[in-house]
Amino acid sequence: MARRMTRQTPARLTATIGAVLLLLAGCGRTDISDTPTTSTSTPPSSGVYEPPDEVRNATVVWSAEPGIDLFSTPATLMRAANESDIIGSYAGLDHAYPGYAKALDRPYTTRYEVERYRGTIAGTVLRHIQRIQDTGDGYLIEFCALPNAYGQLEDGQYRRWYGRGVSLAAQFTRNNDAPAPATTTPTATPSPAPDRMHWQAPTYNVFTGWTISYVVSDASCDEWTLSLYPDAPVEDEITYSDTPPPVQPAYPGWPTQPD
Repeated sequence: MARRMTRQTPARLTATIGAVLLLLAGCGRTDISDTPTTSTSTPPSSGVYEPPDEVRNATVVWSAEPGIDLFSTPATLMRAANESDIIGSYAGLDHAYPGYAKALDRPYTTRYEVERYRGTIAGTVLRHIQRIQDTGDGYLIEFCALPNAYGQLEDGQYRRWYGRGVSLAAQFTRNNDAPAPATTTPTATPSPAPDRMHWQAPTYNVFTGWTISYVVSDASCDEWTLSLYPDAPVEDEITYSDTPPPVQPAYPGWPTQPD
């Protein structure tokens, strides 16, 4: 059966995306209110971007289906957008990568205003790009989000979820704010930035010339997840640990701005 991605009204879509991200950023928490809280980190200044404390002791490891280049323009946009979304969820939208808040389509900023997902994570965030569709004025990208290798610090313990993850999708549309970035694939794979055992971030605004919105995906992540965790249950299992999950080297990381 062919995969299907559907558009929804902003209000319904925001609620749906929020429900999915509640699964991934504070799965099952019942003690979270809608009262805004304040991040302990300092928002990035005009200098070199520094990840906030809430994600500093985590990494992101990306993979993709055969034929998808993680350094191509659409994959780079997807990686930057989702990593920004994770940072925005845990530390606030003003801590996301440079340009993300401006590039985000306005209806989708509302879920960051209610800071219900705040917290500190450690370990490795696993992501897998499933499909990239060229829409003529941009890209529609489907990817899997798996929480099995990281945990959220709660009351001195790390709460961890073990399951099969969920499929999400994002749309990137070229806008008129700036010339559209080149879409050619690099002829050589850039070298990742140093310190691959901690959160990495781009050194430039990846989102110049793009608008980001989200769509709902009903694809399955089982095949990819089970290749990594053959015993992953259908329903998430929750455990607690006094020690943080191990950190894997970030991949592919963020090299300096391409020429």
